[in-house]
Amino acid sequence: MVSPARRALITTVAIIALAVIIYGGYRVIRRLMRPPEVLAPTGELRVGIDVSFAPFGMLEEEAFSGIDVEIARALGSYFNLPVRIIPLGYDGLYDALQTDQVDILISALVPNPSRMDRVRYSAPYFNAGLMLVSPTGASIHHMDDIAGKTLAIALGSGAQTEANRWERRIPAFEVRPYETNGIALDAVRLGEADAALIDHAAASLYLRDHPEWAARIDEVTVLPYAIASRIERTRLGDEIQRALEAMQADGTLAAIFARYL
Repeated sequence: MVSPARRALITTVAIIALAVIIYGGYRVIRRLMRPPEVLAPTGELRVGIDVSFAPFGMLEEEAFSGIDVEIARALGSYFNLPVRIIPLGYDGLYDALQTDQVDILISALVPNPSRMDRVRYSAPYFNAGLMLVSPTGASIHHMDDIAGKTLAIALGSGAQTEANRWERRIPAFEVRPYETNGIALDAVRLGEADAALIDHAAASLYLRDHPEWAARIDEVTVLPYAIASRIERTRLGDEIQRALEAMQADGTLAAIFARYL
């Protein structure tokens, strides 16, 4: 025979279990009844871009252009939505996103871990890291190959910090600082240095402007650029990711970069 105390305990447990089931069912029903997220509530894709950072964002003759601008327009075509470019200063990008002035940010943004509780970042669409640039016949494919050679860098750039790191890891090499990335690359092209450590965009622009020079680019560091959206815009973030994957697969992204880099 079940004692009154045991019967009370069983009843209490049953009530708690029933309450949990009811609450869980209520949450499921609420989720099912919630209207689906609208991809673009305003009827257009509002994209925040800093148009002072060439070649990613530019304002030329009152028209927006650049890599990020073209990616925004390609997303609009993928979503079948009109795109409105909203020019912003770099410091105001995230404020505009959080206050719903824009739907997404495409502005050479490096994912910031301190913002990931409010911001969702896409997979990278560009690596802006440092590249090792050398003549194709020099057999310099990695920083390890710089030992005993001369490395050109832009004075005060991130390349200087990276070169200092490698000075502690491999046999001695000479670091030659130059005033700009272009002058550092000139030194390699003219045989004054064996290789240069330059950011990806600057290296690509230089090689585009010097098609006669047979040179190679090898990745040294990774600095990813990604698209940012508000974390609660789940559907939008998912669709951006799918669109980027499709644009990568069909050559759309490659064609955009080829026009500028």
